[in-house]
Amino acid sequence: MKNRVLTLVLALAFVSSCALVLMPYTEENFEGAGSFSINGYGGQVVNFSGPVNKVVSMGTAFTSTLDELGCIDQLLYVDSSSKSAGIESIQDFADDRVYTTSQGEALAQKLAASSDFDETNDVVLIYSYSTGLKTAFDAMPIRYVMFYPQSYEDSVQMVTDIGKIMGKETKAAEITAEMEGIETYYTDALTAAGVTEKVNAVYASYSSNILKVGNLKSLSVVMLKLAGGLNPADDSTIDATTYEPVTGFFLGLEGTGKLDVVFVDPYYSGTAAEFKTLMGISENVKVVKLTVLENTYGPASLKGIEHMASVMYPEVFGDSGDPDDNGSGDNTMIYVAAGICVIILIVVAVVIMRR
Repeated sequence: MKNRVLTLVLALAFVSSCALVLMPYTEENFEGAGSFSINGYGGQVVNFSGPVNKVVSMGTAFTSTLDELGCIDQLLYVDSSSKSAGIESIQDFADDRVYTTSQGEALAQKLAASSDFDETNDVVLIYSYSTGLKTAFDAMPIRYVMFYPQSYEDSVQMVTDIGKIMGKETKAAEITAEMEGIETYYTDALTAAGVTEKVNAVYASYSSNILKVGNLKSLSVVMLKLAGGLNPADDSTIDATTYEPVTGFFLGLEGTGKLDVVFVDPYYSGTAAEFKTLMGISENVKVVKLTVLENTYGPASLKGIEHMASVMYPEVFGDSGDPDDNGSGDNTMIYVAAGICVIILIVVAVVIMRR
């Protein structure tokens, strides 16, 4: 009898652990049937009869999201910014698969002539301000969805929408759960570590070589706040997410003791050290230049938040700051849970055998 019990328990342990390991794969392959609509930016509504087969990404945030969803094999063409951002999975794309956002007409003609792209069933992902792309696609016509996240919540929704478009809703849900969970992780960790005084950090934005600072709901400001920082540049009298600071802005903050870190936009042409010298910032203030991927929408922002936290609180987060070391939203915790269950079942079996 004892041998039968032991055999049964071990068999159940094996089946349970196998089921946990295999389940994510089968769900990813058989979900997403049925028609749906995606609400794009500015009131755009795009209808789908089901998940697409092929996709074109004209934005780093979209490409990195597709990468995290495991959809690179469905990606036909990509924008040049995505490739220069260093997304490893597209580095072997030939030049004829890479377009700039100003090549809308050429890309539209390429898609219209391609046997791999179905103009009515497949889709192009673009930013709402890509007017050249919109004009070119409307003239064919080629189906596209416009995104322009204005907040961290919009960034999470973008991942959900792209997951639905690609038929990867389960994977998208894993990623968005991690993105939402980060909202309390770093503040809780700082509290647990006994940190009572938050670091003052400013985001320096560059557009057309014009310096601006991040304000209120700017994605980069939200990221540094999620990482546990304070933004002394917040100005509720200004509606814009960035604004041009007055001369001596950084020195003024230093003088009041409200500047510990400056995160510099990746599109600043110089180095962090050069920015520090240019602005006359003292050596007591850390200046860190972010990468394009660290400062974009979607799951890539998790690495940006991790980096910001490690810069602001190195004594707590060290060189990482990643809560579970699975920024891609993988199933590591599922496998760990499976292993724990197996161990518990074996222990129960041993106890039974000794009675």
